[in-house]
Amino acid sequence: PDAVFDLLARLVARSLVESDTEGTEARYRLLETIRQYAQERLEASGDATRVRDEHAHYYAAFGEIAAAGVMSPAELEWWQRFSREIDNVRVALMWAINNADVDATLRLLALDEARMVTFSPELSAVLRPAAESVLAIPGIADDPRYPSALLCAAMHCYARGDLEGVARYCDEALAAERRLGVEPNPSVWNTRIWVALSEGQVDEYVEYAERALAICRRRDERAPRVMALTGAAMAHALKGDDMAVATA
Repeated sequence: PDAVFDLLARLVARSLVESDTEGTEARYRLLETIRQYAQERLEASGDATRVRDEHAHYYAAFGEIAAAGVMSPAELEWWQRFSREIDNVRVALMWAINNADVDATLRLLALDEARMVTFSPELSAVLRPAAESVLAIPGIADDPRYPSALLCAAMHCYARGDLEGVARYCDEALAAERRLGVEPNPSVWNTRIWVALSEGQVDEYVEYAERALAICRRRDERAPRVMALTGAAMAHALKGDDMAVATA
């Protein structure tokens, strides 16, 4: 609304708010002393919990919109917009975890499976180290999205070189998919592939690649299916099989 922009302009003119107009969108931030005062007033008002809850759910929704945006022709624009909000995602996730907000937590953690995480070590550094704390939230194991949290924990173990942890969390994710009756996620098998490759287990590599491919074929999603076909072909080639076996 115009009234909001007028107020911001007056605050900037009085040096109470800083304006950053270098990007495609103007951004505003409070001076640190003003921010601390505002936080004290918020705490004193008794409204802090509601505001932080709203902040967490806002960024959960924003992340979902951005995840869809990076799969569109406006990929670069959406990635630039989202990358400026990673600190807000961090704060939102920590608040959601500490307050056992299962919905906001899992919506934010789902960004780990979005395309944007591939290009953002900063986002990975926010999401994956938090995964094991997420698993401790009461009641979260009954949520259909729980297997994705286990997969995120597996990814964090892989980054630390903990292959035993990767295998354990992947096995738990597969068990949780069966228990909860949710659609299998090919990413679980793809993650198991890394363990098999690291340990030189070629037969297991082929098996996991075929399982991931079977899931992608059932889903009939073009991009994941192409990636799964490539992975299966590489697995069979490594084993010495005819390449046609993987693409049949």
